[in-house]
Amino acid sequence: LEAVRKGLKPNGKLMLIDFNNTPDNKQRAKMPLLSIQDVANNLSASGFKKIEVDQKTLPYQYIIIAYR
Repeated sequence: LEAVRKGLKPNGKLMLIDFNNTPDNKQRAKMPLLSIQDVANNLSASGFKKIEVDQKTLPYQYIIIAYR
């Protein structure tokens, strides 16, 4: 993630979309689990300055936008 951040232009942003980790999400049960907080922590540790989480726009996924 640090290499991705360094590759972004100043004020660039990275958007990640992943399945929610909920019991009723059958697609998510087939994949490895990674919490939203883990993703946000990894982005922050990689030097991203601002991180926004959207859990309302998509029915089964969350969106994370991280700003360089």
